[in-house]
Amino acid sequence: MPVKGGAKPRRVAAPDGAEVSRVRFPARKVSSVIFAPGPDTGGTYTDMYATKAGGDHKDTEGAGAGGLCRISPGVAGVPEFVSRIGLA
Repeated sequence: MPVKGGAKPRRVAAPDGAEVSRVRFPARKVSSVIFAPGPDTGGTYTDMYATKAGGDHKDTEGAGAGGLCRISPGVAGVPEFVSRIGLA
């Protein structure tokens, strides 16, 4: 779960929302996180991709600002839910 203005997406436990783990990135602002199938994973969503904001200000936002990174956090995500709203 990305946190606005944070460089540490967090994994939380349901239903109490207790923090289980967090991932640090070399940038101050993680803007989006998604899981996708990694290479040689048999289609499981074990790779996490994160985009980071602030690429025009690497001096204040961090060396990784504006970049994309891939990590394998040791947990699997689920496929994106695709809504059928508006489809004929």
